[in-house]
This record gives sequence, C-alpha cells and structure tokens, in this order.
Amino acid sequence: MRQAITTKFLAVTNSRGSRIKAVARKASAHGGEMSATRSYQYGGTEVEHAAAAKMCAEKYGWSGLWVGGGNVDETGFVFVNIGGAPVEHAPLGTENADWFYVPAKS
Repeated sequence: MRQAITTKFLAVTNSRGSRIKAVARKASAHGGEMSATRSYQYGGTEVEHAAAAKMCAEKYGWSGLWVGGGNVDETGFVFVNIGGAPVEHAPLGTENADWFYVPAKS
C-alpha cells in the first residue's frame, strides 16, 4: 500500500515556537493518526516541510522514494511514497525540497 504524508505549518503560540506537523493516516497496528512534529528552522518553506515529512517516514520505518508538491488547499504540502525506487529514479527538482529518499533498514 502506498503512503502519503501531509504537512502543515503551525504558528507560534504563547507556549510553543513555530513548527511543522507531518501527518499520515494509514491502517496499521498504530491505528488512527501517525505524526511527527518538527521545530521550524526558517530554512525555506519547501525544505522545512520535506524535513518534517522525512522525519515522519523515518519514525515509522517507511523507506523508499518520496515526491512532494503543494497541498490542494494551500495549507501545506503532500509527499507520496512511490515505492522502493532507488534514489537514481528521483524526479527533477531539488532533493530535500521536492523529493527525499529514505533507505531501507537492513
């Protein structure tokens, strides 16, 4: 089953700094929402969202090539796992912004 991760910017609050939340919804033993939240480092919007999505993929042990683009409602980005394709098959664009690769664990 292919997996998608959506990301969203969360603005600063009285108790927390700005951050990016990456969310995946996949039927699994975990059930419900699977997510990871990363502090916003002000390194460029696409790069920040890709880093949060990669963090989520690594957290749950999902490997392969991930390709991203803007979310239809313009609230963040969507990264889709296109399977175990090797990094040589990465699309054009900037690594860790338009796409990222998570190697399979041995």
